[in-house]
Amino acid sequence: MTPAERLKELLNDPEYQKELEKFANRVSNEMDRRNNFCEKIKNYISELSHDEFLKLIIKFAVWETKYEERLYKRHICGDSDLSRCLFDTIWEIGYKMSPSQEMFLERKYIYKGLTFKLYVGQGSFVRIMKGKKLLFQST
Repeated sequence: MTPAERLKELLNDPEYQKELEKFANRVSNEMDRRNNFCEKIKNYISELSHDEFLKLIIKFAVWETKYEERLYKRHICGDSDLSRCLFDTIWEIGYKMSPSQEMFLERKYIYKGLTFKLYVGQGSFVRIMKGKKLLFQST
């Protein structure tokens, strides 16, 4: 039996159809959960003053750094769902700046007095700046 014939047979199998449907539901539920989480973050940070937002970002930077270090000790390069939702929210509601001539700078947004920059090269990382002071840089 050729691989194409085996694939056709698998796709027509009712058991396989059930497994595909369960997988699709699980992915859909996870996406809904993440979207709800991001919406809560968006609503929360929208209500904060500039000073409250700065304090929150400093707390976030400390927490996220520890989280990334714990992952790194386990030989995992990654970040948290919280950071992904936070940055996705900033990319959505922040003021988009035209990228400067910095190498590998993909996005630059300003939100409540802070600058959020996404760099993409052979890897990617995010920097949060207040003026010229670095508050956070992801790994």
